[in-house]
Amino acid sequence: MRAILLFLFFIICFVSAKSQFFRNYRPGYYYDLSGRKISGLVDLYPSRENVFYKPDEKASSSKIKIEEIKSIIINGDSMVVKSEDGKDNHLYYAKPIFATSNSKIYIKYKFVYTGSTMSTVNTVGMRNGQPVSSSSLTWTGHHSGGYIGLEEHFMYEDGNTTYELKKGNFMEVLSRILTDDTELVKRLQSKVYKFKDLQSVLEMYKNKRSVI
Repeated sequence: MRAILLFLFFIICFVSAKSQFFRNYRPGYYYDLSGRKISGLVDLYPSRENVFYKPDEKASSSKIKIEEIKSIIINGDSMVVKSEDGKDNHLYYAKPIFATSNSKIYIKYKFVYTGSTMSTVNTVGMRNGQPVSSSSLTWTGHHSGGYIGLEEHFMYEDGNTTYELKKGNFMEVLSRILTDDTELVKRLQSKVYKFKDLQSVLEMYKNKRSVI
């Protein structure tokens, strides 16, 4: 266990140090809390709180705190800042998946370290600086003790905050927010779909409704 913790510490330090010199700036813009649009080059890693911004290639970069950002658009992909579990100081970058009549579904990305065996959780890696979905880990680093990547967590909006869809609540929550698809809700309540089918269920709803 101590060896694993030490490895994680060095990896995090290495990634942090490396990112200081090799940032992935891409054309984009963000909106601040006042609604002002700020265009330029943006470096965003979705599991990291801070964003790095510069007006152009020759300009110096600035670190923008998540508390100062409302949303970010890079290469047409948008991330919005949301709170979790009703805590205003617990903010993250959320990727919008779709909206229903009474809620919205997002993806939250989380840095993850696995053991020596392969994981089967829904995770993402980074390809050309963009999150890439996968049914298993897309490795962004590896070691004899395990692997490092990004993990997807599906979130739902309730009021002004978001909560995670989990094994213990997904059936109740989806039955409540997917009410315009009665057939899908019936299958959920009949336990045709299990928690492991969550991503497939959300994709089915999105494809049938063609909502954002």
